Amino acid sequence: MRLSKATTILSLTSASAAWSHLSASGFREAVKRDHTLVAFVELEIEWASVEVQGVHTATVDCSQETGLCDELDVASYPALRLFHGDGRVRRYRGPRRSYDIAAFLRRSLRPTLSSVDSANTTTFSAIDEAVFIARYSGATYALPDRFASLARTYSDRYSFAVGPPSAVPSVTCYNTQDGEQHTLTDLDLAMTAALNNFVRLCTTPLVIELTRRNELQVFGSGRSLVHYIYHGDDERRTYTDMVRPLANKYREYLSFTTVDADEYGDDMMVSLGLAGGAGSALAVQNPANGDVFPYTGNGAISVSTIEGFLIDIIQGTVKPWSPSGPLHDELYHNCDTALTVFKKRTPGATQILDHTPRHFGLCPVMASVIEPNAWVGLKLPSENVRFLQVAPNTNLIIHRPFHLTYELLDKQENENFSRLRVIPSDELYADVFNDETQAAAAAVAAAKGETGDASGDGVDGIDGDLSLEGAEPVDGGPSGIEYTLVDMESQAVIARSNQVSIDSDARQALSNEEIEALKREGTGAGRDLIAKLLLSHAALDQKTQFSLAKYKLLKTKKYIRRFTVLPLDVYTLGNWLLDDKDVGSKIMELRDEMVALLGCWANVHYGGNDRFLEAPRPPLSVAELEAATIEKTSSATVDENGEATMTEAETLQAQPGPEAVTEALPQPVQPADLAAQLGGGRWLVVDDTGGLLIAAMAERMGVLYNNQDEKEEEKDKAKEDDEAEEVEEVEKVEKVEEAVEAEPKAVQDTHETQTATAPTTSDAGDAALEPKKPRAYRKQARDDFHVSFSLTNTMTMLHANTQANLTYLKYFGFDYADPNPPPHPLNDHLLCLSWLQLLEPESDTVYAQAPPIQSDEVVSSWKPARRGNYHRKRRRWARTRHIVDSTRAGGFEGLVMATSLDLASTLRHALPLLASGAPVAIYSPNLEPLTALADCFSIARRTVWSGPDPPVDIVGKTVEELEHWPGSEEFPVNPMSLLGVTVQTSRVRKWQVLPGRTHPLMTQRGGSEGYIFTGWKAKPAEGRVTARGKFKKRKLNPGEGPV
Repeated sequence: MRLSKATTILSLTSASAAWSHLSASGFREAVKRDHTLVAFVELEIEWASVEVQGVHTATVDCSQETGLCDELDVASYPALRLFHGDGRVRRYRGPRRSYDIAAFLRRSLRPTLSSVDSANTTTFSAIDEAVFIARYSGATYALPDRFASLARTYSDRYSFAVGPPSAVPSVTCYNTQDGEQHTLTDLDLAMTAALNNFVRLCTTPLVIELTRRNELQVFGSGRSLVHYIYHGDDERRTYTDMVRPLANKYREYLSFTTVDADEYGDDMMVSLGLAGGAGSALAVQNPANGDVFPYTGNGAISVSTIEGFLIDIIQGTVKPWSPSGPLHDELYHNCDTALTVFKKRTPGATQILDHTPRHFGLCPVMASVIEPNAWVGLKLPSENVRFLQVAPNTNLIIHRPFHLTYELLDKQENENFSRLRVIPSDELYADVFNDETQAAAAAVAAAKGETGDASGDGVDGIDGDLSLEGAEPVDGGPSGIEYTLVDMESQAVIARSNQVSIDSDARQALSNEEIEALKREGTGAGRDLIAKLLLSHAALDQKTQFSLAKYKLLKTKKYIRRFTVLPLDVYTLGNWLLDDKDVGSKIMELRDEMVALLGCWANVHYGGNDRFLEAPRPPLSVAELEAATIEKTSSATVDENGEATMTEAETLQAQPGPEAVTEALPQPVQPADLAAQLGGGRWLVVDDTGGLLIAAMAERMGVLYNNQDEKEEEKDKAKEDDEAEEVEEVEKVEKVEEAVEAEPKAVQDTHETQTATAPTTSDAGDAALEPKKPRAYRKQARDDFHVSFSLTNTMTMLHANTQANLTYLKYFGFDYADPNPPPHPLNDHLLCLSWLQLLEPESDTVYAQAPPIQSDEVVSSWKPARRGNYHRKRRRWARTRHIVDSTRAGGFEGLVMATSLDLASTLRHALPLLASGAPVAIYSPNLEPLTALADCFSIARRTVWSGPDPPVDIVGKTVEELEHWPGSEEFPVNPMSLLGVTVQTSRVRKWQVLPGRTHPLMTQRGGSEGYIFTGWKAKPAEGRVTARGKFKKRKLNPGEGPV
């Protein structure tokens, strides 16, 4: 690498920096040198200590040199750019610290891809915090190009080199900061994505510095987080060096992070249970369940104290911090007290909280607040709705109520995020309130007989910055009224509707570049931009009242920085999928009105309180059965003299046989018993919309959303039950111990004598003759054959795939493919089975294969992996058998279908499962399949079916056989099984209603119309009608009634 001799060496012999401030012309001269580092901002303290040989430094004030900054595309500052003499420009994206900036400069002076040999490999591997060295031979074709591309991508952050040739191609990474080394040798995996993952693996430090950029990745790592809140870089580096061995020890379970208190402020400290405004602090957080463990020790934070704190958390000594409980040793008895204390501690807390302190965990979480990891909709002023998942600690809306409108405030100094302000209703609807006030004032003036405009001040134009004031009517205004645009700060009239010459400020039209620059600044939440647009409009005086209000409304919707948080329901999700994501074909063009009609015609509703199968009593193991038998037969009796006797016949009682032991093991519920216990409120569903139809039905049945209050109550109740069982068991153990201690000495001697002289029947029998010690309490595990599905208020879904497609249920916190799902109502109320399992269950491998049944002694002798597979197979078989048996038992209260399968063959197998009178609702995006299905139940087919000459195939068949009619070409389904068959459609359209111009809006979405087939399940009558034909009426004598 060549360095120009004319390049000045950066001299920093004192506190004064060698940064020179440049104008536009001076900048163009400076960048002609080989290397010039330019800072587009006022000089910061950290930059003053940057000293790298061969690099010139300079600053540019973008507030003065706006044209230069626009030319160089400096959208925001502070910003750092490195300009090379050959015209290349590198942007610095790292932390604004002198150490990192100097490392970036040294890295930039080296080639993008260096070459090293065996002599200097060790030296080069320690030249940077992360160094990548590739070794390959000439026969390797793919790796050199991929490695060179990787070096070009990350050359501003890490160092790359090619080492001496090697027969085994490899890429080695040296992490000098943590003292680690990683090697990638599998060329089959050495694709571009694999190399990027390798870079991420190697460069992730053991102690992560939490920033706004990486917080989503850190909180989504699946590990608990150990946060250390620091003040200053020196403190961070000291802590990182101290805790790095501990982080390496627990790296598989914990992630250690450092949090800048100046960047995150006191809000995060309070959410972690720490006092805002305090010094350095430590807290452990589990993002999976929201548990927080603040460290409240008085001593200095060291490795031993941190490890001891972690061990206390693991052992349960330290309990999670309760948001509604104490806040750093201060007990808040209500929400108002917590809010008051927090406002005193935190500067600007009033604007942050705005009467919604639930965001910081100071008040109990209600059901109407935004939960972590939930999907919400952000309604923009343009009426568009955007959906996103709320990840913890990435925004300021968690634990705040829905339906509030927020405004983005200007970024404060030393902050790279925008705080939020809740807009009150009087400000949000100021135009509406003003119109009502004006109308009321005009009515009062008219009643008093006054003339002129009595409205006073007009509508607040731009939230207090500009206003439109009404004046006396003038000749020449389009509507006979003069409208004036007034600057509220200077009270100067900017424009009048009847003025030919407008103020010079209103003549200055903004260009697109100026508008984009104002948008990037985003000051005043967009209000400043709207005000300047109105002020620069040269024809504002020519606008009518309606046109002016429309213009202002359009600009407000386009540029105002506001949003409203909406809860995600089926209605909004369906519209979003159709309009924004354009996945109409995946949900069969199912619109919200069709979803509502399906639920109404199928009479989907809450099916009553849940009922579950009773958990079977845990059986005794083989050893326990044998021990219980021996103990019962070897009981001793004591006479009045204290002498003990033993009955020999009872001692030699036979041991339980294999049949008795097998009967004592857990057994599955039989289908007949299961059918007798099934309740009402069960619906049969065929859903090919990715789970959207299931979600709509679950919402009607009350099982779509998690009830936080119920979950807390169930958790507390389960905890109380466990504690009560433990107390009861401990009392039993104490009674047994007292009985053993009080047992007469003669009985104990008798036991010993009997042990020595009695015939040996088995090893277990000999062991049972010894005095039994009370066993410690051990909570019995749940039986594998006990399923947790509800017997009422359920949905049974039939699908044609190996696994049900319920993709869109993830937006409501439910994942059917998750083997260990979190608590959700659909876990107990949604049953899925395939058509194969319904029609031919014996052909399904899971259902037909009997589950293994082994004793506890045999299972406990297995390895953990084998035990896990054993229990998993049994539970899967029990779930599958329960679903299949309960579905084949029938008795469903309704059938809802939205499928592309053949409707006639689908109904042929689904109708017998319905109860009499059950409604049927079928959706199809096209009309033809439904009309063909309705024809199967036409009057003509019913007449032929029940006439004197019925089809030959049905002659002699019973009602049960006809209900399971297999179908024929003439009668695909039994035409008597449904009544009241109709096909209908409905579509909501928005219309423009104007005199002479009333028509549907042309911007409405097209797509399929959508139709619904409805009917009711009928139970065919036995026998046939024998009286047919017309008969003559018999004449009656006068005065006689009909005979």
